[in-house]
Amino acid sequence: MRIKKFHCNTIREGIDEIKLKYGHDVFIVDVKNNGSGFSDKKCEITIAMEDNPELRDDEMGPVRKRIEETWDAFLTSLRHQVNALESGLLVDRMKGYPLPLRVFLDKMVANGLDRTLAISIISEMYWEIGKLAEDSFKANVFLKHILSKRIGTVDLEEMDDHICIVGPTGSGKTEVVKKLAAKLKEGGVDVSIVAYDPIRKGTYDELMSFSKDEKIPLSFTINDHDLPFMIEGNGAKRKIIDLTGHSEIQKAILKRFTDVKKILVFQASTRYESIKTYCHTLGDVKPSGLIVTKLDEEEELGHVVCNIIRLNYPVCMFTSGLGLEDVLFANEDVLFRMLLEKNPWKKRELLQ
Repeated sequence: MRIKKFHCNTIREGIDEIKLKYGHDVFIVDVKNNGSGFSDKKCEITIAMEDNPELRDDEMGPVRKRIEETWDAFLTSLRHQVNALESGLLVDRMKGYPLPLRVFLDKMVANGLDRTLAISIISEMYWEIGKLAEDSFKANVFLKHILSKRIGTVDLEEMDDHICIVGPTGSGKTEVVKKLAAKLKEGGVDVSIVAYDPIRKGTYDELMSFSKDEKIPLSFTINDHDLPFMIEGNGAKRKIIDLTGHSEIQKAILKRFTDVKKILVFQASTRYESIKTYCHTLGDVKPSGLIVTKLDEEEELGHVVCNIIRLNYPVCMFTSGLGLEDVLFANEDVLFRMLLEKNPWKKRELLQ
């Protein structure tokens, strides 16, 4: 594979010359303007050509590899050029927006929110209130309004149904169960815990210790046939169900209990693709809400807001530490801070 550069006055002129001289079997690797560089020609076109088109089959492997490497280099270069162009256009586009909106955009992007999503939020604000956004107070109020339109919330304290906590192993389900049970009891809700884990028996010891300390009833089983009796049996009116992290077992159990609210738990650090993959394993079982754990371990939280918006499930609660009191119920103010502030719930020792 040979690489060659052509200098020409226009891109069209260069491409015509290349086709005339080398035919149509060349790869255009890069196109750029030289400006006032080393050449008096305005454009530079980089092409890739096969050294010998009459190759044997056993020689085609290395050639194909070089072709793929060339294409990868071309696509990388193209993405960089598109990103540079997009950044330039964004700067020009934002010049016409009121200063508070430009400040919001900078803060959201710096805080980890996807740039495209950040721009759509700012644009929606500008369409709705226009020059009123020049007033910082009004801009703050309306940004909270936009967030409430894009992110639904669920008040778990007001929910009358039993709650089943689901999520992959290590997501923090059992910690969520303990925190949520403590909060509900504190709010005067008659609550108990039902735990099912045929794989990890240590869950029982952890919850039993919590149950004794907080005086919240606990039922534990490794037999799925016991679950209906534990959930609908005598005792507290509200049940919080802690299921094993094994997705196939979760899927089978959840299909049986259609009248139980399923709340999905994932860590703040979890990538969107991983969350979607987990949701796919549950099949037709759709979560009624989200709980995000371990906010305190992240530098910024814009990516968490982005995940919540993209998943399009209402959010219920966040956890921000190891203590039972480290709970944030979802509302406009919490989401506003997550979007614009460097993580205010980050561990103190990590800030030092």
